[in-house]
Amino acid sequence: MLGNFHACNTIFAAHPPLLYAGMRKLNVFISYSHVDEAFKTTLDKHLTMLKRSDKIATWNDRALLPAQDWDVEIKAQLDQADIILLLVSNSFLASDYIWQEELSRAKARHDAGAAKMVPIFIKACDWEGAPFGALQGLPANAQPVDTIENDHAWTEIARGIRRLVDNYTPPVSYSMPTPPIFRPTTQEILTWPVKDCLRPTCTQVVLNELLVRGQSVNLTGDYGHGKSRLLQDLRDMATEQGLAVALLDLKEHRLQYANFLRSMALQLSLERSDYAHFEDLTEALSRRRDQRCLLLIDNLETLNEYQSNDPRYDARFVSSLNLLKDLTHTHLLCASRSWLKSVVFGGETSLLTLHRMDLTPLSETEIQTELRRRLKYHPFLQQPAHLQAARIRVQAAGRPYILLEELIRRIQAQYVPEKFETLLNELGHG
Repeated sequence: MLGNFHACNTIFAAHPPLLYAGMRKLNVFISYSHVDEAFKTTLDKHLTMLKRSDKIATWNDRALLPAQDWDVEIKAQLDQADIILLLVSNSFLASDYIWQEELSRAKARHDAGAAKMVPIFIKACDWEGAPFGALQGLPANAQPVDTIENDHAWTEIARGIRRLVDNYTPPVSYSMPTPPIFRPTTQEILTWPVKDCLRPTCTQVVLNELLVRGQSVNLTGDYGHGKSRLLQDLRDMATEQGLAVALLDLKEHRLQYANFLRSMALQLSLERSDYAHFEDLTEALSRRRDQRCLLLIDNLETLNEYQSNDPRYDARFVSSLNLLKDLTHTHLLCASRSWLKSVVFGGETSLLTLHRMDLTPLSETEIQTELRRRLKYHPFLQQPAHLQAARIRVQAAGRPYILLEELIRRIQAQYVPEKFETLLNELGHG
């Protein structure tokens, strides 16, 4: 189913973050195929002692309540998980939802250090090349459990998870980023849509605006320029450092206002999850001054693009956004394709007062540098003409980031020197 920064000890003196007092109960998310439900149930039973001792709380999709939006709830639970267990089988690998939603989300959080992803091999299958392929799994030597009656294997799995829980080291405090060495004369920043490509100075500049200068930001950039990727990285970094963080996609929630509020409340661990209006939730945040919060909203332009929205996405919603930026312990970052100075609802215009920052493409040199870095020992780099041709084609593309990622992927998978021009033409027309 489905950045680390150097410490700046004086920034939060007036608003100290919450510290972990001892070990808190860890959230364990179980990702599995419904075909393997019996294995999931058996695993959950073998984790009983960890649950009885209040070391963990497990969650899987069978805990969904009637009328809940299962997709929203699963993603919200994944975003709160400390440990993500993958019940690996051929059915698990064949599930499109697991592969596209749960596994990609789990891998991103694991790579960011925000969660631990553990493969549990329950049935023999060809998992070579899977996103979890380099991780140590259970049982030892990736020997599949095979049957729900294999108590020796389940006990080994439970003990392995216990070791992980007992040695879990959550972040103890939030450390502020040191402001970047340079101070740009404009508010243009540079980024990539893939985590490994994210320029460190980019995240430092954004967090500097949000947390040091207290700005609320409207991050702008065209489709494929990396806005969503940047928001995900900011969420993972801030979560790892101890902030309460919520990441919401307005495009996903444009017709589901109640789910938008519920998902935000769950991610921020508010006392309630049944707020009727955004302004009520904002009011709750204004009273919670014991921890800094980072609120990330993607696809803000949805407010203007979809006139069929729930009517509660109205002037009151915009007023709440403007109010959030005035809360000293809450920081707001919205992403949109263009700068939203105002939003129109039924002929009524509501002004947005967010600071503008832009995402811009990378230079010719940076494209070449990225190709060399990602294809460090690849024979492609022995062909200077191919490198130059790839750079020109990427730079001329309408969505250069997406084309570059696909080009690197295809070169890694099927590069043939004499067919490179054909590959470029295919990608250029695709």
